[in-house]
Amino acid sequence: MFKNFTALSIAAALLSYSIGSAQSVGINMSQPGSTLDVNGSLAAKYSSVTSAAYAMTSGDFHISYNGTANAVFTLPAAVSGTGNFRGRMYTVKNNTAFTVTVNPAASETINGSASTTIGPNQSLQLISTGLTGAVSTWEVSGNTNITASNGLTAVGEDVRLGGTLLQNTAIDYLDKALYFRSNVNGAGLTSISNTNSGTNASALLRLTNDTGSSMDMFLNSSTKTTEGGVNAGTINNIGGALTIAGNNNVAQFKLSQASGGDYFYNADRKLNFNGDGDITAFGAAGNALNAYNGLLTLKGNSSSPAFAQVTVGTTGFRYYYANNTNSMLDIDGNGDINMNRPEVGGIGGNKVAATKGHLDLSGYNTLNGSVTQVYLGAEGFKYSYNGSTKVTIDGNGLVSAAGGFVNTSDMRLKTQVKEIGYGLSTIMALQPKQYELSANTQIKEGKPAVNPLQKTQHKIGFLAQDLYKVIPEAVYKPKDDTKEAWAVDYASLVPALTKAIQDQQNEIEEQKATIKKLETELETIKKKLGLN
Repeated sequence: MFKNFTALSIAAALLSYSIGSAQSVGINMSQPGSTLDVNGSLAAKYSSVTSAAYAMTSGDFHISYNGTANAVFTLPAAVSGTGNFRGRMYTVKNNTAFTVTVNPAASETINGSASTTIGPNQSLQLISTGLTGAVSTWEVSGNTNITASNGLTAVGEDVRLGGTLLQNTAIDYLDKALYFRSNVNGAGLTSISNTNSGTNASALLRLTNDTGSSMDMFLNSSTKTTEGGVNAGTINNIGGALTIAGNNNVAQFKLSQASGGDYFYNADRKLNFNGDGDITAFGAAGNALNAYNGLLTLKGNSSSPAFAQVTVGTTGFRYYYANNTNSMLDIDGNGDINMNRPEVGGIGGNKVAATKGHLDLSGYNTLNGSVTQVYLGAEGFKYSYNGSTKVTIDGNGLVSAAGGFVNTSDMRLKTQVKEIGYGLSTIMALQPKQYELSANTQIKEGKPAVNPLQKTQHKIGFLAQDLYKVIPEAVYKPKDDTKEAWAVDYASLVPALTKAIQDQQNEIEEQKATIKKLETELETIKKKLGLN
């Protein structure tokens, strides 16, 4: 950004050996005040370059670049000793919209840097320090004030906005741009846009001065010059309320002291947040969420006498329907769940509770006033009816029932009925045993998962595999006995035992008949022998 005022490069040829011993030399003057004092104009070599690569030589002084692309100029290498050109000056002027990069010779620097760049329509003066190597081989000179045509001014090393911008101004980085626009046809005072310039740019963000001196911010505007564009999002403060709107005000969110926060769609209020933190949804039948005296309440269909409501507070969680007095569902501070759906008003209900480490499932039967309860805990499983335990399953899997067990045996549900083939001989083939039964019945990879000697119970019964050979109907044989244990259905032995008893009774009856016959014959013989 500097225009250079160059020092003079005076060739040694200007002075002859005849005046070599003079202290000062004057041109067009009799008494020079400096070593060389020129009273008149000077001229040095002026070079115009269009090549994008140019090597500067000892014959150059002022070089003007007029090419059509970014260019690279290279300075001559410094000389140590004889031929050192300390004080040599070059002026480079960039007359294009491109950049000129000036590079020193390898390992040399310009003001300590490896290169320097001259921007569009800028100039630079370089002076040799006479040094070589990585130290500052060249210095940069120039500090003249410049006034730009678009209101920018350079004062010393400061760049200032010195007046009104006369045209669109862009700060570019590749395809990104920041535009400051005139307020024409509602265009933004500030616009962050793509590379399209002008009032029809596709703005990503615009700030405009709307009517009433409010400030609107448009987001993702279209190419329209009308306020906001076709698909714009806006942020404004009309009437003191902060409004955030999208898609040309179809959806809006407003914040104000009067009503808190409101959500609108097509100018119809749909949702409100008031100063107390209550949330109300509007429509044909509104809903509300509010916090009153520490109680959070969610209501639905509040415009109707019958409505649903949920409260969360010191009483836990409660769900109401049709009124706000009798709750249908409660979850208290202990996590117990109460479900109230009475057949008779004022009584009834069900409960899921975790009391002292066990789980209780309770149901209240309002038809006969009896309570049904299921217990799961350290004592196993318990089923109670009207306060009396009816069924238990303890930790060992032992099942007991106060009323006994029954199996469905309705003849209407049975087909292909016929006599069984088992009898007394079958029962005689059974092998009753006594044994220690493992408390863990899990089978893994064909073996007990837990050592069966660790915890056992003394039992009598049958070995399932042996019983299967005699009465397979009384045995549960798993599909894969490497993963499951065999089991015996002792109730299925009853028909076989019954048939065996019947067979045995038939034999007894036959034996009784035989004995009766023998007794009759014996009495006859005695009479004949006169033994009676």
